[in-house]
Amino acid sequence: GRWGNFFNGEAYGRVVSLSFLKSLHLPKFIIDGMYIGGNYYHPTFLYESMWCIIGFIILLIIRKNKNLKIGTLSSFYLISFYLILNFSVLLLLK
Repeated sequence: GRWGNFFNGEAYGRVVSLSFLKSLHLPKFIIDGMYIGGNYYHPTFLYESMWCIIGFIILLIIRKNKNLKIGTLSSFYLISFYLILNFSVLLLLK
């Protein structure tokens, strides 16, 4: 997925400043990895990874509800991942 994009130096976001990346409190290896061709870029892989973790936790919480209708979890996953996440990350891609 996106972590592979990070290690290959591809599918990064738009240009940002070093101070912006430091304000996110990212590890040095991520900041260094986002320095490509003399510019720093949005770590879109990280945004997507964090959303996937948060979405997974939300799915686990929703799943505990015993009165779920058929397709509720699938609908949440499709809406959150494909519509919201991909749209927002694609806006940041270069």
